[in-house]
Amino acid sequence: MKNAKRARDNNVKLLWKKKTSGAEKRLEADGIFNQETEAEEKKLNASVQAAKEKADAKSANNPNKAEAANAESVVSKSAENAAEAADIAKAADDKAEAEKAENAEKSEATEKTEAAEAISAPAESEEKPESGNTKALKAESAERTEAAKAIDSAEAADIAKAADDKAEAEKAENAEKSEATEKTEAAEAISAPAESEEKPEVEKTASAENAEKTEASVPEAERKAEAEKAKPKADAKKQKDTDTEKHGGRMIKLVNWAVMIVLIMAACFGVYTEFDKVMLDNDTYSESFYVVQSDKISERVRTVLITDLHLKEYGKDNSELLASLKELEPDFITVVGDMFLYGSNTYEPMYELLESMVDIAPVYFALGNHEISEYLNGHREILTRISGTGAVLLNNSTVDVTVKGNLLSIGGLSEHADGIKRYAPDFMEDFTAHKGFKLLLTHYPINFMGYVEYADADLALAGHEHGGIIRLPFAGALISADQGLLPDLTEGMTYPGSYPLIISRGMGDSSSVPRINNQPELVIVDITPNKLEFSY
Repeated sequence: MKNAKRARDNNVKLLWKKKTSGAEKRLEADGIFNQETEAEEKKLNASVQAAKEKADAKSANNPNKAEAANAESVVSKSAENAAEAADIAKAADDKAEAEKAENAEKSEATEKTEAAEAISAPAESEEKPESGNTKALKAESAERTEAAKAIDSAEAADIAKAADDKAEAEKAENAEKSEATEKTEAAEAISAPAESEEKPEVEKTASAENAEKTEASVPEAERKAEAEKAKPKADAKKQKDTDTEKHGGRMIKLVNWAVMIVLIMAACFGVYTEFDKVMLDNDTYSESFYVVQSDKISERVRTVLITDLHLKEYGKDNSELLASLKELEPDFITVVGDMFLYGSNTYEPMYELLESMVDIAPVYFALGNHEISEYLNGHREILTRISGTGAVLLNNSTVDVTVKGNLLSIGGLSEHADGIKRYAPDFMEDFTAHKGFKLLLTHYPINFMGYVEYADADLALAGHEHGGIIRLPFAGALISADQGLLPDLTEGMTYPGSYPLIISRGMGDSSSVPRINNQPELVIVDITPNKLEFSY
């Protein structure tokens, strides 16, 4: 019996030792939880203390009272948040303590029950290992305890994080409020001088009121008298200002008109000068070059064409024209009429010019309508005087000449188109019979409009039209006595028939209508062998 009792006591002691060891382990886990909670609390207190110190430092460095107050407010709110977090942590601790006490009571009751069972059970049964149900209950109890601890720790961490976020948001809000306060104070500081500047106006108003009171004390009659005296002076000054203003306005208008008139005159002068230079430049002449190729020519031959000079002189005694002729070095000179001007008192300058031209190169002269008119009107000496200058007069006649080994047949047709069939059939028959390079000289371009354009010739030279007198841009000649409006044959090289025709614009005028856009012209023609490359 004693051995059995001793065995039961040993079993009870062993069981109690195991239970005590389990309770100590739970207490140790609870202590670790408490240590973690205390560490979180210390960390929170440290962050609150750091925020407070930072706010104190900012307040000390910032002379702005509003910002310091805001910083203190931030610290205060941070402290309140910290206290709130501490309260939440404390509540969590109390909850954990309550659960721990409850678990301890349950554990103690379980232990007492097991102890009683152990005491009442036989010794053999006490030596048996613990049943499966007991182990499951213990494991489940331990898991629940650990889960409670984890939940409590997570809740405490979430609460602390929420407290920190709230503190940061309040800190940012306070910073914005501080910045708005600074801007408001700056605006007030700017507006302060304006208010101080308005004070003199108040003083002026007070002075004006005093002056009005003083004036009110002066008798009404005296004020009226002074006003009457001052009125003429004021009216005179006003009138003077008005007169000055009117006079100044009139002067400005006159100056503007004067400037405008000067500008208009300058523009007109410029336009006239340019117009005179381009459109009315009849005192100089241009030089136009043409090339004609022929199988009948073995070496180049040059001729210069002069027509419609009408007694005009370029330089004294036509010195400029003669200089040009010398410079051009023609092999012979051709004239197609109207060197004279109908109704002139003298033709001596023209005879002298012909003599000078003959000294430069042989001259072949075909008559124009002005020479024929003078001849028919009694100046029979014209033909003999032309021949007397050394020029070859071609009056419905043809001559053969050799120039640089080239045989040239030069014929002069004196008739107008309406007299060709009557007076020139013999001439045309004789001209076509010649064998050399046939050069036809005639004054009238209209002769090539249905009369001689298909004659047996190699080249024809003409004038008479004066280039159409007025030449329109892009349109050409305006009018011709023979061809009417917008005539075709007035200048340049053309092919009205089977051979080329070159028409000169002439070098002078015979009417009161001036040349417009129609500069006088000296024509140079080079007759070259066929397919010979030639350039100027």
